[in-house]
Amino acid sequence: MEISEYITKEQYREIQTFYFYKKRHRVFFIALIAFLGIGIAVINIVSTKSLSVGAVVFMVAPFITIPLTNYRIKSAVDGLYERDIKEWMITITENSIEAKPNKSSKGLIVAATDWKKAYELKSVILLYFSSNQFITISKSNLSDEGLMKLKGIIYDVLGNRFHLRKKK
Repeated sequence: MEISEYITKEQYREIQTFYFYKKRHRVFFIALIAFLGIGIAVINIVSTKSLSVGAVVFMVAPFITIPLTNYRIKSAVDGLYERDIKEWMITITENSIEAKPNKSSKGLIVAATDWKKAYELKSVILLYFSSNQFITISKSNLSDEGLMKLKGIIYDVLGNRFHLRKKK
């Protein structure tokens, strides 16, 4: 199965957001900091019986963290997207996947035995072959039939290590 793809800026942002939050377990740490901050603020208010500046900062900080993080991701994506390769030719079989930048004779071939896991996002599938390296497969250039065939190939190789997107 051959796929000629172009990664859009929106897809690129989706990939980077997924990587930052999910793959790097950032959501857990942000939630932990939020709960600690609110806990410290409550203890401060209860023990001093007054509202201090520090307590307000600890209570407000968790609600600023997520929007600030999203802004930082957006800023990083804006700079990285322009320098990254956007057009790829992907060839996938039951035995391997090859990703080659368009207009290039050299590419990356990864045997199916080296696939670690895959994640289906809204507009792309990320096929990991190491903990931080993956091949992006854009779903926008596939028919429904082609997408089902692609998912079938990946699922046959990875089984429950292929994390399908939940329908909303």
